[in-house]
Amino acid sequence: MPEDHTGQNIADGLREALAEWGLNEGKLVCITTDNAANIKLADEINGWLRLQCFGHRLHLAIEHAVPWKKKKKKGLGSFFKVIADKAAGPPPQEDQVIALEIQSYFQAETLDPEEDPLTWWRDAKAIPTAEELYNFLKDQPSSIKYFWISEEDIVKYDESVPTNVPAVKGTLKIHQVTSEEPVVIQWREISCFCARPLICKCYEPSPADFRNLSEDLPSTNCQQDLKGKFIMVRYESKPFVGQVIQVVGEEVEVSCMQQLGEKNVFTWPHPPDILFYYESDVLHKISEPEPLNSCHSKLMTDDWKHFQAHTA
Repeated sequence: MPEDHTGQNIADGLREALAEWGLNEGKLVCITTDNAANIKLADEINGWLRLQCFGHRLHLAIEHAVPWKKKKKKGLGSFFKVIADKAAGPPPQEDQVIALEIQSYFQAETLDPEEDPLTWWRDAKAIPTAEELYNFLKDQPSSIKYFWISEEDIVKYDESVPTNVPAVKGTLKIHQVTSEEPVVIQWREISCFCARPLICKCYEPSPADFRNLSEDLPSTNCQQDLKGKFIMVRYESKPFVGQVIQVVGEEVEVSCMQQLGEKNVFTWPHPPDILFYYESDVLHKISEPEPLNSCHSKLMTDDWKHFQAHTA
């Protein structure tokens, strides 16, 4: 790459890199960058779709939302850089003051940044969860609007969906869902944005109209047999033990246990390991694991033999 990082030079350098590595530019979906002017110009010159880095956007959102003066915002940015670059020395005094203000807001434990400057911000737990970040930012004077959807809200809306609404099959493969009118969607396994905001016809998008309700959608044998039962499922050619939460179409939602080493000892992880699997990935229906103690369980003898057979 030339020393002069102009948009044109970067554009040429990126094309040369693709050619040198033998990559087909026609298969390039998008390029992830920050919002530097020369990078944006390079993408425009090459005619590439630019997808801005989520971490960078989040950083900018925080900087624009906090009610501090420009000088303090600059100090906060410097503090982020200190942590990101793993600087050897403690952060500047001004940055310490800013971070302490955030700690005070969250009533977090005050730590000494000079003792361990690299982990001070993390260990202080100034913003321990995404919900805490939302609660902090939503009350700041800013033109940016923030929304929070809790896990309870998701469950509530899932349960409110009528049983006669047809399920979209193959949701594990879906990468893009678009809509131009209520209750009608277009979905496909490969994302494309070549005609946005319109919906292009690339990769054969499939329609789903949720107005076409069935009079009655009886439970399948799989739904009747598996819901609430313990099963063994296959994921990336490995067996896992879990309990079925629900069956949706041809997919099974399972809360999986975690095996400790290679022993017949399993435990429920925190947070829960919940995932959808295809019915074809269900290996066996098994007995409920037998408790070993308050935290661990083991498989029955026959189930453990099946598990070992799929592990080999």
